[in-house]
Amino acid sequence: GKGDELAPGGPSADLVFIIKQQPHPQFERKGNDLYTTVKVPLVAALTGGTASVRLLDGKDVTVPISQPVNHGETRVIKGQGMPISKEPGQQGDLVVKLEVVFPMKLSQQQKEQLRRSLPAQ
Repeated sequence: GKGDELAPGGPSADLVFIIKQQPHPQFERKGNDLYTTVKVPLVAALTGGTASVRLLDGKDVTVPISQPVNHGETRVIKGQGMPISKEPGQQGDLVVKLEVVFPMKLSQQQKEQLRRSLPAQ
């Protein structure tokens, strides 16, 4: 009832807004959750370390890696997604997909060290 009158003195029409969400180069939004992918060096994926994600507000969030991780494994960081409009102070989650980066080549010595260090399974 906030639009133009359909006829003089008649009821006002409704206003309709169409919002198009533009793709973001780093994040994908699904509801109130944000999804992103972080590259993790193989050594950190096997031995532990951290990965860092820069959020939309410029803040950095650290994703701890304490156990060996698989390529494509995800971690959920609670409360670091998009604000929930109907719940002030609440936010969705940040879902981080860990992409393990493998070396492009290894020397013969490195291969031998890996064979001695890692189980064959």
